[in-house]
Amino acid sequence: MVSMEEKISFTLNVKEEYTPQQEDETADSRGLLFTAITFLSVVFLIVLGVFIWKNKSYQNDLQNISQTSSAIFNILSPSPPDDNQNNWTSYSDVNFTIKYPANWVAKKVFLSKTDLVIYDPNQIKQEVENGQEVQVLLAYIDILQIGTTTKDAQKLAEDYKEQMRQKRIILQSEQSPTLGTNLVLVSNGNTETSDNNVFLTNNNMVAVFKTSLQHLTDNSTENQILRTFMFIQSQ
Repeated sequence: MVSMEEKISFTLNVKEEYTPQQEDETADSRGLLFTAITFLSVVFLIVLGVFIWKNKSYQNDLQNISQTSSAIFNILSPSPPDDNQNNWTSYSDVNFTIKYPANWVAKKVFLSKTDLVIYDPNQIKQEVENGQEVQVLLAYIDILQIGTTTKDAQKLAEDYKEQMRQKRIILQSEQSPTLGTNLVLVSNGNTETSDNNVFLTNNNMVAVFKTSLQHLTDNSTENQILRTFMFIQSQ
């Protein structure tokens, strides 16, 4: 049985062992804990701020990309596609895509790597040339060449007209009302012929067409097909 003196002795020993130094150490520990928590809170707020800023910047980048894509589409497609183009056939090559009516025909003729003739099989005239019967396409677009250039379509058209002028062939040109010098039709002014040339440029890309298209402002099927043409630029 523990005596009263032993209880007093035990109590005194406990009180003597808990020194002011231990109280200071406890206070220091609490101070360090508070400092650590404060530091982590500041770091968390900084990281959160950076995340919000980057996320906002990312959203702005996406918006800019979307606006740029829309601008490119509008440049190459002067007017919105007609409703009847929903059932049109799509053709894709290495450097371009184009659409045409389902009742038209697309055929590679291999005069060049990209030479593709799109024509209406119901508009073909039979003619005799040099004693041989030939078929003449009355409604068509022939993609003659896709390449790169440092000139716009107007300058390329002027160069072509000058070449023909030296052969005593006088041609006239017509700019697109929407694309200006980037889309030019060159013709001899004779509506009875169906062999006109179209030059289309965008950035450093150029497409050269031969076509039955008479005017860039009409609503012919050839013009609607031309408006679906888009370059595919290598990344």
